[in-house]
Amino acid sequence: MRGRTDFLRKIQREMAREARRILERLSLHKSPPLTDQEIDRLAPRVVPWLRENYPSEDILRYLTQNLPERVDSAPGLVTHRLKNFTPERTAQAIAHTPSRPAGRVQHEVCEAPFRLGHQGGVCRFCQDELNATAAFLAAP
Repeated sequence: MRGRTDFLRKIQREMAREARRILERLSLHKSPPLTDQEIDRLAPRVVPWLRENYPSEDILRYLTQNLPERVDSAPGLVTHRLKNFTPERTAQAIAHTPSRPAGRVQHEVCEAPFRLGHQGGVCRFCQDELNATAAFLAAP
């Protein structure tokens, strides 16, 4: 059981790092970049989108598209979008997404929510971890 807990923590840390990377790349008009404190506060709101397998580029594009002429508070705008909206999937992402019936199930390892009918049974973060482990075990 301890191995599974460690694995879950590692997956959660990787999702948090990816969320930080997305927010560090964010650029909103002439607004200054987000501070480390703002990124720390906002990153947990990006993680659910990563769990839903939205590509980082789609999340970044969604947070920066159709901006108002004047942005008074970049953190406020980002908070609003992360809290109230879901990004649209690009045509390429939609083409690679199998059709799924409504409803959700949980991933057995990291407990990420999947829609019923999810193909493969492993989220991309767990798959990356499995691939890294397999490569490590195969090393001489």
